Amino acid sequence: MTFLHKEFRIRIQGLRPRVDVLKTTSWPKWRNREASKRLLFGILILGSLMSVTYDLSPGVTMAPGVDLELPEDEALWESTSEGEWQATRGSIQSTGYVPGLKAAWNFLAFGKGLDPFGANCTPWSTFSVLAVIHLVINHMWYLSKLLNISQFLLSIPRLNGN
Repeated sequence: MTFLHKEFRIRIQGLRPRVDVLKTTSWPKWRNREASKRLLFGILILGSLMSVTYDLSPGVTMAPGVDLELPEDEALWESTSEGEWQATRGSIQSTGYVPGLKAAWNFLAFGKGLDPFGANCTPWSTFSVLAVIHLVINHMWYLSKLLNISQFLLSIPRLNGN
C-alpha cells in the first residue's frame, strides 16, 4: 500500500486546482487529467476493499480540503480519438460543471450544499457512484474504530466515574 500512497500524493498534487469547465480543454489534456482522477479513485476503492477484507486502515483517504471533481461519463473515457471524444461530448447531457467529491459528500452525509444530482450538475458516471460508495465505506470504517475506542475508554473504571 506504500507505493499506492506515494502515487496518490503525487497525483493529487498534480490535479490541483480543481477544473470545473472542461469545455475549453483539449482531448489530450482532458484524457491525462481523467486518467489521473480515475487512478486516484481506483486507489481509494482498493484501500476501501482492503479495509473491509482485512480490517486495515484504508491507507489513503480524501482529505477534507480536497475537492477533486468526480470522474466523467464512461462514454467520454472510452473514446479512442479526439473526433469521437468531441462527438460524444456533444451528445452527453452536460452542464459543464462536474460535481466534486466534497459536494457529493456534503450532500449525501449532511444534506447541504449543491445537489450533485440536480439540474445544475452533470450526471454522475458509474465509476463516480462506485467511488462515492467506497468513500462512504471508508467513513463507516473510521466511525466503527472510533466507536470501539469510545467503548473501550468507557469500560475503564477510572474514566467512566466508577
